[in-house]
Amino acid sequence: MNSKMEKMSEDIVAIKVAQARTDGKIETLGVQINGLEEKFDQRFETVETKIGSLNDRIGQQEFTNRGIFVGLILVVLGGVAKLVFG
Repeated sequence: MNSKMEKMSEDIVAIKVAQARTDGKIETLGVQINGLEEKFDQRFETVETKIGSLNDRIGQQEFTNRGIFVGLILVVLGGVAKLVFG
């Protein structure tokens, strides 16, 4: 009976040691996850900034294209008017 109690006591100690190791690994993983979250946040902010600047460029390009298109229409209309009235 005594040997069974000693064996159970040894098993309990082994379980406690394993649990402590597991807790340490969980804490380490938590720290690693926090580091990855910070890196992700930084990269996400960079991507947001780049997308914002691309939106600005596209808006400027559309404005420029519209201006060129309107200018071409005016030139064509001027040429037609010159042929008809000139």
